[in-house]
Amino acid sequence: MEKNRLTTPENKSANYFYNLILKEDPQNIEAIQGLAKIGQTFLRLANSSIDQKDTKQARKHINAAKKFTTSKSDILAVENKLKQVVASLNTNSKSKPHASTQKEIQTTS
Repeated sequence: MEKNRLTTPENKSANYFYNLILKEDPQNIEAIQGLAKIGQTFLRLANSSIDQKDTKQARKHINAAKKFTTSKSDILAVENKLKQVVASLNTNSKSKPHASTQKEIQTTS
C-alpha cells in the first residue's frame, strides 16, 4: 500500500495480495486488517474529495470503501458529510447546480 496501489493494477495491488493470502489462510489477521486499511484509505480519500468539493470523486471513493471491511458507521459519517456539502453547494449556488451535483443528490438520497 506504500505506493497507493490499493486495487490497481489488478494483479499487483494490495487488494490482490491480501485476498491471495486469505485464500490460503482465511483467518490471517494481517490480511484482514490490510483490507480494512484499504477501506479506511478510501474513506480518507473521500473526505479529501469532499473538502475539495469534488462530489463525484468522493462518491467513487465511498463506493470503493464499501467493498472492504470498513465500519458501516465510518461510511455513514462520510456519506452524511457528502450530503451536507452537496446541499450546501446547491443552496449557495444561484445558478442551476452542476449536473454531477444534481446526480449526487439523487444518489445519496
